[in-house]
Amino acid sequence: MKEKNSIIVLPSYQPDEKLIKVVNELFINRFKVLVINDGSDPSYDKIFDQIKDKAIVVGYQGNKGKGFALKYGYKYIYEHLQEYPYLITADGDGQHATEDIIKMDEIVTSLKRPVIGVRDFKTKVPIKSRIGNNLSCLTQTLITSRYLRDNQCGLRAFTREDIPWMMKVKGNRYEYEMNIISYLQLKEMKYAPMHIQTIYENNNEGSHFRPFRDTVRIQKIILKFGLPKLISFIVGIVLSYIYFQFAFSNINLNYEISTLLAALTSFLFYLLIYFIIYRPLIPYRPLLRNVVIKMLSFIGVFLFVELFSRLLNLPIALSYFLASFVMIFPSHYLLKAMAMVYESQI
Repeated sequence: MKEKNSIIVLPSYQPDEKLIKVVNELFINRFKVLVINDGSDPSYDKIFDQIKDKAIVVGYQGNKGKGFALKYGYKYIYEHLQEYPYLITADGDGQHATEDIIKMDEIVTSLKRPVIGVRDFKTKVPIKSRIGNNLSCLTQTLITSRYLRDNQCGLRAFTREDIPWMMKVKGNRYEYEMNIISYLQLKEMKYAPMHIQTIYENNNEGSHFRPFRDTVRIQKIILKFGLPKLISFIVGIVLSYIYFQFAFSNINLNYEISTLLAALTSFLFYLLIYFIIYRPLIPYRPLLRNVVIKMLSFIGVFLFVELFSRLLNLPIALSYFLASFVMIFPSHYLLKAMAMVYESQI
């Protein structure tokens, strides 16, 4: 049987017997496997020793995080394993089914672009995993204006040509995988979502994910990508006050004109910053997507500002802030609907 096109990258920290099982299954299915020992305690050497005849094992001293381990593996492949045109990242704790890895190898070989594993979460999912995924999905959708149901799945495939830019993406721990998705989306790079099985053995007790600390780290990193939107949001609030108090203070439609002009100005400001910072590979896509979202957002913000300012007598700037906040959730579900139409899963 011919060896597969992809090399499997397994970052591993303090592994148990499941790593041996995973490597054995991949070896049987003719995959070359690269295991990165992410600074595990020497007492775990016995686990790594048992797989050295079926996998390449590399590592370093001191735990540095999953993101660091992945980039360490990418560099090793780029420098020493040039014969593999594709690579697949997976977890060594049995969360990814071998048949899904085989399918992903076939898809990346066919499409020759990144393939992102997406779990359906229809089975029983540990509460810490469900909360973390929902929060990161909401935040990333609003920041990138792209919806991906599962942005924390570790099963992903890339081409060898992707390694240089993946090495430059920041993050050394769990946030790194989130940054990869943000980079793909904000740069408008093509990728293929692929449905995979959802597997959590023993309620995911073997995971080294720290629910509070790592969730905060992930949210913080995603928000850094969203600085253009955050700045434009603040600009909108400030301009709504300036327009209302000074520019159109003597006009009957003061609320309406101030709201629409503040929203329009902040949107144009956002587009300017976005294109300067991220330089998307296909510029018309984010432009069209953001125009559609913003047009519908205009309507919602306008109506809510009317409600808050005229009926509740709230200040215009506060009304604009509340209206924009309320529109977060309709925008999220609209982007979700657009993704279901234009980015169907494999």
